[in-house]
Amino acid sequence: PNSATVSVLLLMEVKKVVVSGATGGREELVRNSLRGVKQCTSFSELQSMLHQSADFLDGLGIFKFIDIHVEQHPPKKWAFWKKDERTPINLLVDVSEKSIPQFQLGAYADRRHGAHVRGSFMLRNLFDGAQKLRASASLGARHGLAFDFSYTDPCAWGSNVSEPSPSQPLTRISRFLFGGTGSTAVETHLAQTTFPESGYSERQLGLGTAARWTRQSETTVVTQDVNYKLMLRMVDALPSLDPAAAAEEGIPIGPPQPQPVLGLRTLWSSMTNPRKSPTGTAVGEPAAIPIMPLPRYLVTQLGDTIKSSLAHTLCVIQRTPQGISHRFTICNEMAGLGAGIQFIRHELNDQLDVPLIPRWGVHFNLTAMAGLLWPWGKNAYQNPSHISDRFFLGGGASGLLHGFRERRAGPHDNGYAVGADAQWVMSSSLSASVPWLAQRNIRALGFVSAGSAALREEDATRPLSVPMRHILAHRVRLSTGVGLALATRLGEIHVRACLPLRSEPDDTTHGFE
Repeated sequence: PNSATVSVLLLMEVKKVVVSGATGGREELVRNSLRGVKQCTSFSELQSMLHQSADFLDGLGIFKFIDIHVEQHPPKKWAFWKKDERTPINLLVDVSEKSIPQFQLGAYADRRHGAHVRGSFMLRNLFDGAQKLRASASLGARHGLAFDFSYTDPCAWGSNVSEPSPSQPLTRISRFLFGGTGSTAVETHLAQTTFPESGYSERQLGLGTAARWTRQSETTVVTQDVNYKLMLRMVDALPSLDPAAAAEEGIPIGPPQPQPVLGLRTLWSSMTNPRKSPTGTAVGEPAAIPIMPLPRYLVTQLGDTIKSSLAHTLCVIQRTPQGISHRFTICNEMAGLGAGIQFIRHELNDQLDVPLIPRWGVHFNLTAMAGLLWPWGKNAYQNPSHISDRFFLGGGASGLLHGFRERRAGPHDNGYAVGADAQWVMSSSLSASVPWLAQRNIRALGFVSAGSAALREEDATRPLSVPMRHILAHRVRLSTGVGLALATRLGEIHVRACLPLRSEPDDTTHGFE
């Protein structure tokens, strides 16, 4: 459609859709996505409809390529007395399918798990409807083995892009509410993660379901996710910390730990480390000698908690013909639906990239992130928030605050990072192509980043109290520096030399990342 030489205002009528290269149920899937083209009356409408259908089919991830061609339909021999200004055409759709099994292995980094290696095995187009069955395992320095299993069915919500049939009520609802296509998924998650900077380790066993809608135009892509998670979280102090030492100091231990749910604590402990008991002591060996007292904040965090939460994520990506790109994401989560801890969590991310001097490759980038966590329900403010739900400041991968160690900036207790109930971070950078390194996709950059975080005090009665606002406004961390960025197929690799200009006594800084 992009290379059509005919006028987009020319009247036309689609007579036939010919699909080649698709086997089994994939051919019906392609035909369903193109069902609405026969209602198009002009080439402009056809072009828009074909873009939507091609983007939907490409998003399924089961085709190597999708080519759509237009040819003129031969006129009827004995219809010369009929006058019709519409040009009859045929659509020729040529697709190439990917293999059903796929294996991937790579190195990743994120806010919570840090650097880790992940391998995944996926079966695509499992039941001729673009369904995906995925299993993955990861191993990192911060966490032990983590397992994820998921089943995704894109056809339940969006198998018919152009014209939903009456037998697909969910697709009709999706298009009416969000104007796009979507998918549903069922996911399970099992992981054990260690946080030495906070003095605890956590085991997670979760089950969730999710639905996603996508609407896109020539310059904008809007994605919405709604997911529900039911998760059991088991928090234990590190072996080097002694709960008895905290009790001797007069720190209340708090309510007893909940009993393990259906023996899941014992089962997961044996899976993650079969040579150790659920308490962390090696079987048949003497207990490790504790070397530090348990931090005061961690006393109320130990034990098992249930998290039943519903979250909605909205992501808007805009790209203009001038090269300006804007990505805005907001996530709202509400926990305590039926059981478990109760809180409301908001997180906002905004990123803007503007080409200032395209000929020299000069770009300006501005990134901002803000988050707020507050409890709800009866006697909500009497208990502190759970450490797994808090925000952690510091590090390029967790909040864009360069020059500070990962999760090592913000509120501390006895040298341990405890997280925050509110935080904000901003980072701006100016990059340009290096003349003698431009062919190697290497760019030079300079940056400035700032951020702050605050923890809700024990006697607070509102999400953002006056002391919290004072901390967020006046205890600001600030850093600057220069670096290099290497563009690869998987993304950009950044190397930075950092100079922290302003920090708090408990923060941990570094000069290179």
